[in-house]
Parts: sequence; structure tokens; C-alpha cells
Amino acid sequence: LSKPVQAVQLERLIDMSAVGSTANVLDAAPTAGLAAAAAEHRRAPLDLLHPRKRPAPPSRKRTYALAGAAFIAMVAFMAWQGYRNIQEPLEAAAAADSSRVALAPILEAYATDETKAAAIQGWLDTSVNLLTELDHLVPQLRPEPLASEKFKADQDVVLKKLVVANRELTLETVVKSNDAIPPLETRLRAAGYQADRGAVDPKAEGVPGYGVGVVGTIKRVDSADAAAGGAQ
Repeated sequence: LSKPVQAVQLERLIDMSAVGSTANVLDAAPTAGLAAAAAEHRRAPLDLLHPRKRPAPPSRKRTYALAGAAFIAMVAFMAWQGYRNIQEPLEAAAAADSSRVALAPILEAYATDETKAAAIQGWLDTSVNLLTELDHLVPQLRPEPLASEKFKADQDVVLKKLVVANRELTLETVVKSNDAIPPLETRLRAAGYQADRGAVDPKAEGVPGYGVGVVGTIKRVDSADAAAGGAQ
């Protein structure tokens, strides 16, 4: 060990008078050493009476507990999400149904108005706006005012009666001569009407100077149909 060592005989350090022999001292040496160590409260280097045990491995209970808690939380979240996915449409449907119930009296009150509006719209779809139609028709019957120099007296037309049936108008007119009828039909067709001449009365009465009565039906048509009617 490269250190000075001094060898000392045990019998020189201990009073052997009471023991009687060196052999007994050697047998008692281990016990004496243990007693001295115990007196100084020193731990024995090798404790045969209380041998050391291998330390227990670290417990994984905490890890397992945390993993279990995380799994339970995830399952609970998935269950809640599934519940909300099912419940939200039901709640929306319930809210819509509540709104429908609340609006039911108002809708019933509007039902009568809707029926009237539908009837009016149906009538408009199958009839004409009389004021608008007359505003469009009058210039075709008398294209120039009476005081105008362009007014052709021999082609003047007087409307005696007008009958409206859906979109068809029946005109009862009187003219001064038969020569006034073709120009009238030409103007009507040019204005987008389908003109069909009816009965002609050469001895019409009621309007002085206008001796020829003409009954005809007209109907507003598309420009293509009007052109075809004019060609006929």
C-alpha cells in the first residue's frame, strides 16, 4: 500500500491476566471489535443479522393513474361531442318548430290576402290592362288629330262599342266607306295586333256621315306573329 504499517500483538494491548490464554483472546477479538463499533455508533461494514434488501423498483402507479385519467377524459370528451352532434340539430328543429307555431296566427291572417292576390294575378294573366290597351289602341284608330292637316277625313274611324274578353278585344266601329277598312287593319297589324274582320254593314246608322259598320276582333301578339298576320 506504500504506507508504513506497524504490527502490534493483541496480547500487548489487552490485559490478559483474567483470560488465561492467547487463544481465548483471539476468539473474543471479533466480538470486541463489534462492541467497540457499537459503542462509537459506527455501522458495521457487513450486517449478517440485518442483511440489506434490493431496493424496490420505482412504482408506476402514478403513470398508470395519469394515463387512465387521460383516457377517461378523452372518452368523456368524445361522448360529449357525439351528444352535441346529435342534440344541436334537434335543438335547431325545436326552435324552428317554436317559430312556426308563433307565426301560425300571422300566416292564417295572410292566407285570405294571398287568396285574393292569387285571384287578381290570375285575372291579370288572362286579361289586359284596359287603360294601357286603350292608350295603345286609340292612335291606331285615329292616327292624327281632327285639326291636323295630315288628318284624312275619308279614313276616319269612330268606335261605337268595345268588348274585352280575356286578351281579345271586339271592336264595333263605323267608317265613311269601305276604303277606310284596309288602312285601319294595316295600322293595327303594324302596331302588333292580330286583326280579324267580322261582319260589315253597308247601311250602318247612328253616326251621321259614317254609313259603313265594321265588327272585328283584335289581339296583341308578338312581332313575329303580327308580321305573319300582316302577310296574310
